[in-house]
Amino acid sequence: MKNTGKNPSPPSVAKIIKLHGIKRDTSQTSKLVSGQPKQIYSLEETKLLTVEHLLQSTSLRELALLLRQAHDRSIQEESIGHYSSRPVKIGFPIATGLAFIELEEVIYAEAQNNFVRLVLANKREVKLTRSMTWLEEEVKKLGFCRIHHSYLINLNHLKEYIRNQGGFVVLSNGKAISVARRRKDEFLKRLENLKRG
Repeated sequence: MKNTGKNPSPPSVAKIIKLHGIKRDTSQTSKLVSGQPKQIYSLEETKLLTVEHLLQSTSLRELALLLRQAHDRSIQEESIGHYSSRPVKIGFPIATGLAFIELEEVIYAEAQNNFVRLVLANKREVKLTRSMTWLEEEVKKLGFCRIHHSYLINLNHLKEYIRNQGGFVVLSNGKAISVARRRKDEFLKRLENLKRG
């Protein structure tokens, strides 16, 4: 086969969807103003459509550059624990539904049996019906750091880090929490980035 110098065309989304067995969500349709039905796509299909559009509308070199820039920005934000100055509000799952809480209000989270207890700046507590691992994934790029198997802290509420007795933190509400030995390196790295930021 002769090399024409052109990049091979990527597989179509239809082929990818068929290969992965992704089903279009036909149970939900919405009407546009004109009365025409609008197809609702599953999250997986939407991601694939986005990738197909990127592959068709940009060169591979441009796409690689965009991906590298997005990756670098993500790493930088994660290491700094940076989030925008606008309050970020997240719907946290609770027993009765969702509790919408501004992240700047959360001082720390503590794992307790089958739930997570959020301690807020207004002395309120909220019990989440998800695991600490789930919570960590949701907020780690938004200024939070897991310092212990049972504790995740908001770095914006960190008042002191004391190296004595293995190291512990003091938060804005006066709560002192020890830093676990296996989480210490990551925590110190985040502190170093906070000093620079």
